[in-house]
Amino acid sequence: MAFTINTQPNEKLLGGNGQEVLAWDQAIKSLGAGGTEGYADGQVIWQAPSGKCFGIQIHIPLQILDIGTSPYYQVKTVMNGDWDGEHRSDPYTFDKDIGFDIVVKAVADHATMHVTATINDLSS
Repeated sequence: MAFTINTQPNEKLLGGNGQEVLAWDQAIKSLGAGGTEGYADGQVIWQAPSGKCFGIQIHIPLQILDIGTSPYYQVKTVMNGDWDGEHRSDPYTFDKDIGFDIVVKAVADHATMHVTATINDLSS
């Protein structure tokens, strides 16, 4: 499976009305037993000044002839922890103890997904 990153976020989030983007494409190179992992994940994880982290992962399973599982996103709040949930079009709000108000919204169809995370600093 070819995986091309089109845009990726900076290591530090921009303040004010800053915006960061992760965008990628995937294309199947080969199919067969053991020939591919069968999915493409894109993820971002940031660590807040408090030491707490938050992350979003988009999981896009392989589909053959338009048959297969639709994409979903997962979240995490522990750097070495597991990804949680299978959110498709439902919003998710992180706990505010991270020090930020973070709301995730998604639009998904059978083969694509667009996720937006709005992050507001609670200290300002």
